[in-house]
This record gives sequence, structure tokens and C-alpha cells, in this order.
Amino acid sequence: MGSWPDLTDYHGAVQHPKQAFSDAALKEAVLEHDRFGMPKPATGGNAVVYKGAAQGETWAIRCFLRPISDHQERYDAISKHLRRACLPYGAEFAYLREGICIRQSWYPLVKMQWVDGDLLHRYIEKYLKDKQRLSDLRKRWLELSAQLEAADIAHGDLQHGNVLVNDGALLLVDYDGMWVPALRGRKATETGHRAYQHPKRKETDFGPQIDRFSSLLIYLSILAVETEPSLWDEFHTGDNLLFVKDDFGRPDTPVWKSLAGLGSSEIDTLLETLKEALKRGPSQVPELGNILKKEAKRKRSKGTPPPAPKPEVKSSLPAWMAPGSAKAALPLPALAPTLSLVWSRPGSRRVKRWNQEATPAKPAGKPSTLLGRMFSRWEEMLEEESGKSEEVEIKVPGMTSRIACLYAAPLGQSVAVVTQNGECGFWEVGGDRFKPCPGKVFGSDLAAMAEQSPIAVVASAHEANIWDVEKWIKTPCRFEPSAKFSAVALSGDGKKAALGHGRRVSIFDVGLRKVAVELPMLAERVTALRCSLDAECVLSGTQAGHVDLFQASAATKWAKVRMGSHRVMVRAVAVAPNKRLFASGDAEGNVMMVGSDQKRIFQTRLSKTSIDSLAFLGNEDLVLAVGSGDGTVRIVSVGEGRLLASFPVGPGGVSALAFAAAKPGLFVGTAEGQIAFIA
Repeated sequence: MGSWPDLTDYHGAVQHPKQAFSDAALKEAVLEHDRFGMPKPATGGNAVVYKGAAQGETWAIRCFLRPISDHQERYDAISKHLRRACLPYGAEFAYLREGICIRQSWYPLVKMQWVDGDLLHRYIEKYLKDKQRLSDLRKRWLELSAQLEAADIAHGDLQHGNVLVNDGALLLVDYDGMWVPALRGRKATETGHRAYQHPKRKETDFGPQIDRFSSLLIYLSILAVETEPSLWDEFHTGDNLLFVKDDFGRPDTPVWKSLAGLGSSEIDTLLETLKEALKRGPSQVPELGNILKKEAKRKRSKGTPPPAPKPEVKSSLPAWMAPGSAKAALPLPALAPTLSLVWSRPGSRRVKRWNQEATPAKPAGKPSTLLGRMFSRWEEMLEEESGKSEEVEIKVPGMTSRIACLYAAPLGQSVAVVTQNGECGFWEVGGDRFKPCPGKVFGSDLAAMAEQSPIAVVASAHEANIWDVEKWIKTPCRFEPSAKFSAVALSGDGKKAALGHGRRVSIFDVGLRKVAVELPMLAERVTALRCSLDAECVLSGTQAGHVDLFQASAATKWAKVRMGSHRVMVRAVAVAPNKRLFASGDAEGNVMMVGSDQKRIFQTRLSKTSIDSLAFLGNEDLVLAVGSGDGTVRIVSVGEGRLLASFPVGPGGVSALAFAAAKPGLFVGTAEGQIAFIA
């Protein structure tokens, strides 16, 4: 092997991919070209990167500009640790020891899935005047920093060129300098971008704390620009955010003074922390989350006055939902017949507006008193200036595809929603507005939401993920490629997922990011699942109509009990909060209720169409909500299946139900994208 290839060597080789690359896909790659028709390189301190499309996929081809003796060992360790961590911030990659041939010698490269998005500084620049987007970006940065540290990962070179923002989600690239526990005791291969790193950082500073300085600096910079956008034009050079290396040696440069003058206690705290960190070593920087927690605690101890109350928004919820209402305290069986459909989207609402052309004619004659004449003239002047208020009906849009799953806030003030085409977010019922998530949840053919938290399990035929809809965090469920999902469910807190594939049901532990338990094999394909709130029992329905209950008898041992059978496929199942009642519904509209002693309580036909969703309402005085294919929700008693109330919601089948437990109410989602609130 001769001298290590330089940029010119790589540039010549990649023009002939069939001869240059060992990887079969890269041999067929079509590289992105510049305006002169030559391969377009992106050059960094340690590597040059080319973009190539091959076999329907796009790759980043990363060629190294200097040798690193233990490169393969490092990338093997990084790859294994990232697979175990399952964080949503990375891209698939492969280290190819003999990746590219130059002068008849082989050299390594990294083949990485191409990640689309805006570089961090470009994203900030694009949304410089959008405080909400910058605020969301700052919060997501805090989440990323906390999750990397919790997973024992340090990127090693957090800077604008290695952070991409795709539809609000953060993604990291360039793993050359990454630290994982298997690399403990080794030296760093690089010390990172000088505008983001502690000035005392050396190659020996290589451990779990090496990202803390850059994490703090990036968070502070985003917060400062969010507070005062003009700082960007003043201090951004194109190769930084706000700070440059020279600012770290003298904490009295213009950028320090400008940030200190913003009048923000949080920025002042972060500036002081940064100053103290510069006096110490890179490994002594405090963790970003702890800095912010201490600042929040300091504010509370000083008695910071609460923010001024927001103007009251008139809600369309019924009056009995207000705190202290006597009607809300009624037992659910007695309450059910009094419920009504109080809110629905898409739909309409009535609003007041001024109509200057709608000033009515005054009756003839003048007021008889001086006071009357004065008041009359004031009224006429007001009407001439402002016109008249009138009430009009306006259309309010809704979701555009089947409602896959719902989570109801306990008081019914909001509902989280995921749809089949990936829309997700929160409907605020009282304010009647929809707050979308930063991106879409793709592959939501099957979905279920936790009852106690806005966490969803979302699956297509061969892929399943857990999504924290509120924090916008994705946890992939790793399975064999052969797993074909047919039903999903979540525990009450969203920490465990039941995934049906073929005749098997697997329990996935979200915290451990792995399958914790494989339940006993079923006789037929699983078509419906429901977990108890504590995930200690799982109810399943099958294609042949059987209903089985799995109960935990030990950490990894579960017993299976046959609870009953339908003549046709089971479409929906439900478990009561007290685990004493179990319901199932089939494709012919029949509902069966079974007790914990496996004795059937009732089996009755409630619809001429299929039963598509079931939910127990209440904790002690229970009723059962039944959603059918004709778009109707029926509420029945749990003792004999007696119909207590019926609500036609829309033309599409009822695909999702969610109970607002603290103030009894029921959110309903349909196959046509309708969301309704019954209260």
C-alpha cells in the first residue's frame, strides 16, 4: 500500500464506480454531479463525502483523508451499540474495510444511508423569525442531548454540519469521532469543530461527557436567536451559530455582552455556566438538563410570579363537565342515557363578527329626555364606526384519513390522534384548534394508543415503532424480517407493547428496546389484541373466532386461558381496568362479555355490521362502548348487554375509541377521518 489517498485520488476513482468500489450496490451507483459534470464532493476535516444513488436507494459514500489504525474496531463497536440503543437520531451505515480501490490498493470507506434535511444553521436561518419553530427546535435539542447521554453515547463533533433537521426531527451524521462504552480507554480520532468545542479539549478527552460543552453552546445559541433574531446577522459567520473559537478565550467579547444584555435569566444562567466550564476541563461541564432544572428550581425558590392568565376561551363542552358538577358524579350506567354528541371535526361552529353594512334603520322619533338623546347619539356614532355584530356559521376542517388511534386527556380538554396516512397531533377541544406534530407517523396500518399517556404503537406489515406523540420520540421495535404484524396493543403507560404476528404474540419492552416475552403459540392468526393497564394480562382474538387470555405467572412465564369463541373472526377486544371483565366483538356484529372466572356473562348481536372497536368506560360502575362498521357507537351495560344509549357518529366505521376518565366523556374516531366527543 502506497501513500494514503488525497482528495484528487478519490475524485479520480469515483468517476469509474464499477472499478473503484467493492460493494455491489455502489458499483451501480450514479453519483451527484456539479455544474461541470464532475462528481460533487463535500469535504470535511477527516473525509470527503459523495452522494450516490443505487438500486432505488441513496447513499453517502464517505472516504477518509487520513489513516486510522483501529477504524474497523471503532465502527464495529459503534454499530453494535447504536443497534442496541435504537435512538431515532441516526442513519443505517456499513464500514467497508476494502471499500475503494486506488492505485491497485484497497482503502476503507463508510456507506451510509443518505439523510435529507436542512443543516442546523440553514434551518435556523430559514425560520429566524418563527419563534415557535425555534422554541420547538431548542426543546428537541434538549431531548436529543438527554437521550444520547442516557444511552451512553457521545457524538464527539456536535456542530451545524453534522446535525440535520427534517420536518422538525433531528438527525445526526458523521460518526468518526463517536464514543461508546466499548471504546473506553482509547483516544479520540478528532477533537471536533473549533467553534463548538472546549478550547482545552485534547485527544485524551474521550468519554461520555465530551458532548456537554457543544450541547450547552448550541442550546444557548438557539435560545438567544429565538429571543433576539438580529443576533444572527451580527454574529453568524456561515461556519458557526453565534460563538467562534476566539470567544472562548475572552468572555468579554461582543457576543458575550450582547447575550448578557438580553434580560433573560435563563440566558444569564447558561452564560455563567459556560464561563465556569471554560475555567475547568472538558470533562467537568455539567449536563444540560441538570443546568436547566437548577435554573427552574431557583426561579421557584425566588417566588417568580405566575404568568398572567390567558383570556378565557369559550368552550363547546357541556356545562356539567365543569369542576363540581353534580351530574358528572352520576354512575356511568345512569349517566349514559343523558350523554350527547357535543363536538365533531370536520364540522362547523358559530362565531361572531362585525358587519358594517348591517346597521339597521332606527325607529322614527327622538328620545324625550336629554340623557336619552345623548345616549342615542353615542349609540349611533358607535354603530357608524363599527357596524353590527352578527353570528355566522363557519366550516372547520378535520383529518383526511381513517383515525388509527386516539388518546383522551383525562378532563376531555384535548385528544391525541394518529391517522392512517400518518397525520398526528392534538385537537384542543375547548379552543377548537389542531396542533400538528413536527412530522408524520408513517406505516400506520395498525395502531393503538396507551390509555394513560399519548404514546402510540404504529405498525405496517413488516415494521413497528413506538411513538411518543407529545415528545416526538420514536423507538423502533426490532424484529426478524419475516415478522408480519396483524394486531398491536399498549399497556396503560405505553412502556410495553403487545405485537401480534402470525400465530404469535410478543411483548416488547420499550425501555429495554427489545422483545421481553414470547407468549404461548396460538392456533390461528392473531386479529385483535388488548393489554391490561399494568400489562400483566393480554387478551387476544383470532381469525377463527377464538378469544384467549394470557396472564403473567412469573417474569417470563405466561399462562394461556381460553375465554370463549365466536363463529367468525374477532375484530376487537377490551380488558376492564380491574381485570375482572373481558369483552370481544366479531365481524358479524356480536359482542361477548366474559368474567375473570371464564364464565360467559352475555353474548348478543348489537349491529348488522362488524364490531370494529371496544372500550370499557369507568373504573367501578362500568359500561361498555361498542363501535361498529355502520358508524354508530352503542353504550351497553356490562351485566346483560342492555343498550343504554346509541350515537350515530358518521358514515364510516368506528375505528377508535378513547375514554376521558376524570370527567366522563368518550372520543370517537371513524374510518372517514371524523373525530367526535360524546359527553
